[in-house]
Amino acid sequence: VDFQDPSRGRGLVAAQLIPAGEAIVSIPWEVVISADAALKSKYGPAFTELGLDEEEALMLFVMLERANPDSSWAPYWEVVPWSFTSPLLWSFAELAELEGCPLLEDIVQAKTSLREIYDRLDARLAQANLPLLGSQHLTFEKFLLTRCLFDSRCFKINVEGKPHNCLIPLADMVNHYVDGNVAFRRFDAATRSVVLEALVAIPAGAEVRMNYGPLQSWETLMQYGFVDPDNPLDSMHFSVEPDVS
Repeated sequence: VDFQDPSRGRGLVAAQLIPAGEAIVSIPWEVVISADAALKSKYGPAFTELGLDEEEALMLFVMLERANPDSSWAPYWEVVPWSFTSPLLWSFAELAELEGCPLLEDIVQAKTSLREIYDRLDARLAQANLPLLGSQHLTFEKFLLTRCLFDSRCFKINVEGKPHNCLIPLADMVNHYVDGNVAFRRFDAATRSVVLEALVAIPAGAEVRMNYGPLQSWETLMQYGFVDPDNPLDSMHFSVEPDVS
């Protein structure tokens, strides 16, 4: 595979014909950004002392590693887009366009919840007085950006019977399409890697695409920041009071 022309947005294209069932990419588990990586890092003892759960440790780890010029994942941070179209980052004027839509309440609740999580985490960091976790890297704005990164690029992978939320370099460049041509990511125990396989033959030059799941447009907007105008899964719900006269 190769990177798609940037003018068409980030994505992967087949550099040559890929037969159905063939592995498109194989990403070693050692380079996957997971809670395992966070807890085994130099920050691991501090995360444990703070009593962070796996999601908190992973979020904090990404924020710290992104600020670390010597990070093993520095090339990944350079490739990953750090501008997002998530409603979590919309202005008040933009949110006002959703007045009367149930999605507005979902967005407000999500952002309020994230603020509460951040404040609790920030308070625990202040009390612990752990210089290694420099607070200049942990602003609420950076916390929100990291949350958007996870919402749009994080995958849940079952590894040896345990689910892991993780960022998978390269594999997370695959864009969504209802009729995807690549299977969902899986962990291969023999090679200890995350594998993507072609569902059908993919001709050279065609984009590698995956169906993210049976999501309505409000769900893709909330999680990934986009809306498919031709989404066949969209539906509308009405409440109707019966006429008892």
